[in-house]
Amino acid sequence: MKRKKFSLKRNKIIIDENEYYISNDIIYELNLTKKEFISEEEYKIIMKSIIKSRAFYYLSKRDYLKKELKYKLESKFLIEKNFIDEILDEFEKQGYIEDRSFIKNYIKNKNASIEKIKYELSIKGADKKIIEEELKELREEIKDKEYENIRKNLRKVKNREKNKQIEYLMRKGFKYEDIKIVLKEDR
Repeated sequence: MKRKKFSLKRNKIIIDENEYYISNDIIYELNLTKKEFISEEEYKIIMKSIIKSRAFYYLSKRDYLKKELKYKLESKFLIEKNFIDEILDEFEKQGYIEDRSFIKNYIKNKNASIEKIKYELSIKGADKKIIEEELKELREEIKDKEYENIRKNLRKVKNREKNKQIEYLMRKGFKYEDIKIVLKEDR
């Protein structure tokens, strides 16, 4: 069994030249104040605790997709990727991370075109199948919101000629058919 050297300064632990905050519970549970080396098993307990704590911190600020949170944690803890997957699976089982509800809320609350929302969600790592399912389920609600967003953007370019207005809206991600419907309704 491999042992690792570490140092402890108050509630900071330094392992392999990396400094992490650690809870007092773990310090006392593993009796770290009286040790110079930790076992591989203790290392796993410490790192899981640190990663869990960081994940809870991120989730306290806003909701995340599983892939998005994984990427964020991996950028912070480069060598602990196997722990991250384990922790995220546990979080998913406990309901702390729910991709479907994240996607649904994102779609409902985002003031952008449907195409832009789909693009942003796919960049964040959302499953395209879930995106399409949620869009289908919220179709009517989204269409009304889409038309309202077109109207809102039209106000910004109301002094331009009609073709320029259409081009502007299409660059914003709105579909030509939807723009035409709104223009026809508003005339």
